[in-house]
Amino acid sequence: MLTDNNNKHAVPLKRCATAPSGSEACWELADPAMTDIPDDFLNGNTDLTGTLKVGPAVKAIGAWAFYNTKLTGLDLSEASSLMSIGDSAFLNTGLAGLDLSKAAALVSIGDSAFLSATDLEGTLAIPTTVTTIGDEAFAKTKLAGLDLSNAAALVEIGAWAFGDTELEGTLVVPAKVTKVGNSAFYNTRLAGIDLSKATALVEIGARAFGDTDLAGLQATSPMFALAVTELAAGAAAVSPPEPTDTLPADPAVTTEPSHFGSLLEQVSKYGKPLEEGEVAEGEVEEAQGGYLVPIDVAEAKRFGFGGPLE
Repeated sequence: MLTDNNNKHAVPLKRCATAPSGSEACWELADPAMTDIPDDFLNGNTDLTGTLKVGPAVKAIGAWAFYNTKLTGLDLSEASSLMSIGDSAFLNTGLAGLDLSKAAALVSIGDSAFLSATDLEGTLAIPTTVTTIGDEAFAKTKLAGLDLSNAAALVEIGAWAFGDTELEGTLVVPAKVTKVGNSAFYNTRLAGIDLSKATALVEIGARAFGDTDLAGLQATSPMFALAVTELAAGAAAVSPPEPTDTLPADPAVTTEPSHFGSLLEQVSKYGKPLEEGEVAEGEVEEAQGGYLVPIDVAEAKRFGFGGPLE
């Protein structure tokens, strides 16, 4: 029997009245008026398999709610009130696909919400209402496409949000995005970035597009007076117009804790988290050539378009 990790009683779930075709099992909340699925609801419950169907009353899915369960499907076709998916809510599950198109009220996708949902594949379309995609939200999945064409409210893409995925093609950054976090698209197959609509962008994090197939940048908006001149290791440089307000072409070498990125990045690269101010053995920062960024971008950290430091 399924039990609630908060109170150790039988979980208020029932078999779906109308189950999605082909699903192993389908579960929905027994109380159709429940608005918040609590934190740690079924955290680690390996008896939970098949598809979870979220009803129209649910506004929030709590942190760690379905972490390390055996869910293979998430049906949001009736989740018209859902506003937030909590941190690590579906971390380390077997979800094979995700359709957010009917989640018309969704505002935030939490940190690590779908991290290591290793069977999650296909193209993810972000709805119009989403403002934040959290750190590592979809890292280490098999997503091959990211559609931001309707993401009119999106403001921030967190660190490692789509790192270590199979994303490919050209990423078009929407108009309201102000920040692309450290390693947000690190180790993907992205081949291009279109910033022509990204008039609010002020920060591109360290190695945000590192270790990708990036071979070109499209930044044609009049808001952008400059273009990136060094994109990725081996990529051909472009010749920007003579700048009037630029970053130095050969910036001074500095060491900053944020250079090392998220815990996931640190463990992946160095085998452990780094202490503040610590420099890993053999780590050398080189400031050769540098790059120029759109004049409206206040901070595009060095190596934002490069590979990992050797």
